[in-house]
Amino acid sequence: MSESIPVQWISEYIIKVAETCGKSFADVPIEAISPSKKKRVQILEFLTYNPDSEIWGRVSDKEYSIPVCFTKDAVLQYMKDLQGRRLTEAKHAIFFIGQFRPIFVRIPVGNNRSNLSEEPHIALEAGVVKFVGSGLNVFGSPQDVEMNSRVKAWVRGLRRGGDGG
Repeated sequence: MSESIPVQWISEYIIKVAETCGKSFADVPIEAISPSKKKRVQILEFLTYNPDSEIWGRVSDKEYSIPVCFTKDAVLQYMKDLQGRRLTEAKHAIFFIGQFRPIFVRIPVGNNRSNLSEEPHIALEAGVVKFVGSGLNVFGSPQDVEMNSRVKAWVRGLRRGGDGG
């Protein structure tokens, strides 16, 4: 089943955005920054659970993981497409995500608590989420995308502000 995610793309996408947009990536229209094709991910965990608003989770491409914020519209469309099933029922499942972009924000700490990380992190904001299939275990041994040396350097620059990033 791990072949359900044939291409590792998360770090390459983040690095491409860093190289082409630098610190001004948030000002770039989503149409210019989101890949034209949806990308496959496995949902590793959910950090928040409210079905009436955005839902935070962590997704993986088998090599790297990254926090993701599924927009309220994406969550509502998912529930509509699957006759009311909640997105949070699908831990370890495979999904396509689309209309996404990187964001640099403080991340929910998990367990549906309202606490946020002390520092901002790079994450994805996804406007489309489509179910592909179930998964029982985590595929590969994904590490946080910020462990990639090039992503780490970009995030360090973003945190410094000014000309960083």
